[in-house]
Amino acid sequence: MGVTMVDCLALSAGSGSMVIVCVPVVPPDDWIVDHQRRLRHVIEDWVPLQAG
Repeated sequence: MGVTMVDCLALSAGSGSMVIVCVPVVPPDDWIVDHQRRLRHVIEDWVPLQAG
């Protein structure tokens, strides 16, 4: 079962008014697993900067 997210963007209509446009975004079914995998790679390779 997929997850549907909504991405919204506020646009200026030129006359000082704003228009909000929302578009449904349907990520691939494996997006959570893929994100977790990429996050693990970043954490494994992370080298903190030494202060001072």
